[in-house]
Amino acid sequence: MGGKVRTLAVPAKQVRQVEQDRHRSKMISVPRRVVPEGAHDESLTSRSRRYRIEEELLRACFAEGMTREDILALMNIGEDRLAIIEKRLLANDGQRVITMSAAHRFYIFVLQQEQCARDLDYFVEQTYAAMQNWNSAAKLYGSPAVARKVLGAAPTAQPAILAIKAKSEIFERTLKMGQELGIVQKRAKEIRVSGNINLAACTTEQLRENLQKKLVQFEQLVTDGELPDVYQKMLTSGENGQSVSGGEFESEQVVDAEFTETDTRSMDEDDEG
Repeated sequence: MGGKVRTLAVPAKQVRQVEQDRHRSKMISVPRRVVPEGAHDESLTSRSRRYRIEEELLRACFAEGMTREDILALMNIGEDRLAIIEKRLLANDGQRVITMSAAHRFYIFVLQQEQCARDLDYFVEQTYAAMQNWNSAAKLYGSPAVARKVLGAAPTAQPAILAIKAKSEIFERTLKMGQELGIVQKRAKEIRVSGNINLAACTTEQLRENLQKKLVQFEQLVTDGELPDVYQKMLTSGENGQSVSGGEFESEQVVDAEFTETDTRSMDEDDEG
């Protein structure tokens, strides 16, 4: 009943590669100041190259969340030298960020989100592999009950489900960020007027015609005192004291009684407290 259980093994070379990809500071050697024999100082080319390596190493350390003490130990420098490198790094990177366009910012954001999605793919693969290994081992023991006694509880798909859900949220967040930056076109919300005119779906010519009709109607109302047909229908439907919504019209006397001349005062009068 006892068979050899197949386990998931990750090659050591792959582990080292993942470690290097996630910790770039371990891939960059600490630069040293080299003065050629017979010269008083290092060459301009050598100094520029050393500056670039120092900035790249410090940037990697910051990205990995290293403390200043760890950075000082790694680069084997003092606090004053670290401050100089940090100032130079912020000046160069800050200028690049200031001149960066919205499209460039969104492109970098997309690349970073893709890296997060690839990291989640690793957990999905590990979950599927663990489930497959457990099922293969359970067959060797004859029944799942016996396998659970020997191997423990079977792995669930919950980690993979959470990783897939997180990937979906990453894609959704990336789309929203593109819309906020104006890179991805966002469809305007539909606006309806009078219940039958969709301004979002109207062309420029249709909007111009509708606006011209409204202007003509208002001109008739102001100059001739003639109500447009749509308002005439509303008044006709409100005969016998019934409004369009079914409520009764208030009489003119009630309105006048509520707002009489004695109830108002001029705005020029001073407040008496």
